[in-house]
Amino acid sequence: TLWVESIIRTSIHVAITGLDVDPATESECKADISTALDLYFRSITPYVDGVDVPQERMDTITSASVSAIVQDVLQSYGATAQTVTFGLIVGISTPLYTLGQGECAKLGSVAYA
Repeated sequence: TLWVESIIRTSIHVAITGLDVDPATESECKADISTALDLYFRSITPYVDGVDVPQERMDTITSASVSAIVQDVLQSYGATAQTVTFGLIVGISTPLYTLGQGECAKLGSVAYA
């Protein structure tokens, strides 16, 4: 018997504190951060044992990986931020999240403080 189930897209919420960017490019910078995060989260896929190669496993989101995506954009604008955190619920930080079977990720929101 073959079972076909639809995927579940889990929203990931990102919080960036202490953003320091030139006011003339702030809106562009924020838009580029949102775009980069959305592309990153959509590239994370669940690991299927026996089908996927373990060395190419891309099913875990970490604080370090999310920070690296944001830092790449900030660096292109000569900007800085104090902290970058993410979570499944707005305001609650998660240090690590691994996708389950049939689960994909997407950007939920980006908040600045």
